[in-house]
Amino acid sequence: MSEFDSRPLCELADCRMGETILSKDLDGTGYPIFSADSSAGAWGHKKQISKILKRGSIVIGARGTIGNPRLPDHDEFGCTQTTIAVTPSSEVDPHYLKLALESSDIRSIAAQQAVPMLTIGQIAQLEIAFPPLPEQKKIAEILSGIDDVVNGYTRQLQHRKLLHHAFWDAEVSGANNESDLVTLGEITIQSKRKGVENLPIYSVSVEHGMINRDSLERSLISNLDPKENLHAAKGNLCYNMMRMWQGASGIAPEDCLVSPAYVVCRPTNAVLPEYLAIACRSKESIEKFKASSRGLTSDRWRLYYEDFAKIEIPLPKKEKQIEIASRNRAMHHAIRDLQERLLKARNLRQSISSDLLSGRKRVSV
Repeated sequence: MSEFDSRPLCELADCRMGETILSKDLDGTGYPIFSADSSAGAWGHKKQISKILKRGSIVIGARGTIGNPRLPDHDEFGCTQTTIAVTPSSEVDPHYLKLALESSDIRSIAAQQAVPMLTIGQIAQLEIAFPPLPEQKKIAEILSGIDDVVNGYTRQLQHRKLLHHAFWDAEVSGANNESDLVTLGEITIQSKRKGVENLPIYSVSVEHGMINRDSLERSLISNLDPKENLHAAKGNLCYNMMRMWQGASGIAPEDCLVSPAYVVCRPTNAVLPEYLAIACRSKESIEKFKASSRGLTSDRWRLYYEDFAKIEIPLPKKEKQIEIASRNRAMHHAIRDLQERLLKARNLRQSISSDLLSGRKRVSV
């Protein structure tokens, strides 16, 4: 079968700007009010509005945040002057139209200026693929089902990450009862080894610890000669001086190069590198790193090794460190498995969405 015919949005729906509502006009109760932002929920509430929208109307960001079509789950609601309200005709399924708008490059038709702006005239001429109504409903049903799977994996992943962080905090706090406090200077030695040729370059992130730069989506090009970088041996702790107060540290998974703006620490035999990484990413330790960082403002805070070395952490016996590290690996593997499932589900959703919304593949109704 051929791909769908398309029509301009103005032939499929009524498009109008939202009404002028400022933050001082919000009452806290009444009609939900949607504004141009990236959230799914309402911006606020107002008791009286002049333009009441009904369930099935779609709200599109038109000032600053462009696009982000939303189909509010409310019988009646309003939207601000920073949005465009799109009310589908009877021959258009609202859920299908929202999906079609999401797949359109709305940002490309907006005026590119200091504050990006989308006008009624621009959105009205946007071409929308237009299958028969029963097929629209079927497409929306299929993609909504996949979205439920994606959202389910997303919630599971968020929950797993919260548990993982709670595990770090609980184990480090719990270790206080089983061991003496030691300074980080007693169990690490700063390494200033110069880099050598043919080693991968790693970065340190708050979320993921050590990351090979080649695996990053954005390209990071270093103009430094390898000898100008630091050499981190496998098992060394690396941290970003300017972001250690946020938790930017990790253990080198292999011999690698890191920025000279980082600090590289070699763990002594008294501490397992994995346990050291967990201890440095606990909430208790991060608060200490924050208090020990130097600088007038947070964007200039730096944690130098001499200050890092004075900070105390609990050091349990080696057997306990091994147990904690083993449980940490199991939790990390569970998170990685969920991340892979989520990525596959998102890729599947994108592929099926592209085929169904264009008509390259048709559905039986």
